[in-house]
Amino acid sequence: MQVENPEYIDTSGRLTQMAKEWDEAEKAKPYTPQEREIMNLIVKAHNLFIKEPTTHPDEMRQWVDGIHALQNVLGWRILRRDYPNEFR
Repeated sequence: MQVENPEYIDTSGRLTQMAKEWDEAEKAKPYTPQEREIMNLIVKAHNLFIKEPTTHPDEMRQWVDGIHALQNVLGWRILRRDYPNEFR
């Protein structure tokens, strides 16, 4: 799979596809500029991490769980901001 922006390269292609979709979508929605930067940094951190050799069989699962936890925090932040009466 050839990717134009090498910053988004990963072995599975899933994060790469997500990052490309974010770039193609309206940049201001649903993220603020700072939230978008955070999400892009999460992708960059993942891409760097997966290049390292594993040191434990559970390492990748634990890493992915951590990435999902970060994404969930940002997702809830957006929901609370955009729908303050429904999500407090």
